[in-house]
Amino acid sequence: MNPSIKNVESSCRNINRFYFYIDEAVMDPQLRNKLKEFRDDEITPLLKEMEETELKMYKESIIQRFVNPYLKDRLSRICSESSAKIPKFVLPSIKTQLVNDGSIKIGTLIIAAWCYYLERADTPGYNYPIKDAMIYVLRQKTIDAASADPLAFLKIESIFDDLVHSNRFVDNYLTSINSLRDHVIEHVIREVNKSFQNQSGNRS
Repeated sequence: MNPSIKNVESSCRNINRFYFYIDEAVMDPQLRNKLKEFRDDEITPLLKEMEETELKMYKESIIQRFVNPYLKDRLSRICSESSAKIPKFVLPSIKTQLVNDGSIKIGTLIIAAWCYYLERADTPGYNYPIKDAMIYVLRQKTIDAASADPLAFLKIESIFDDLVHSNRFVDNYLTSINSLRDHVIEHVIREVNKSFQNQSGNRS
């Protein structure tokens, strides 16, 4: 089983309004819709080996698992060690979609939201811990990205490889990270939708 489907719901962890549990985040209508869009538009096209009916049932079962209030899986646990999870579960789909000229809008928003999540840690009103083996590198690069070099975060080669050289990815990323810094997540989701609709005929 391709691990991307199993972890796509977890990838939504970074575009939340500081819920404590994954079921709370996935029950948010806007986040749930973006989650399904990411799953269907950016992950499913890459899973050609699965039979259609089986894939549909499996995808729905994953969402039902994450909305189960009895699991009480903390977002802080899901967010831990993202520097190992993102390259394994999110970046491969972005890279393949770039090659295939497919949609990368939600995948890129996840990367931007991860940067913003790290950027805001330990600032007033955002007192949450970051558990990651690369925490010192991540924090320094997000500080640099917010102050001096907008692409500093993407230049962590051990995580992003050469994605910083993709103009389409960088353009989408900068739009998303700047929106996250300036607006609440609901506004960002609306703007992502609007941008995609305005590019009818072009891939985001």
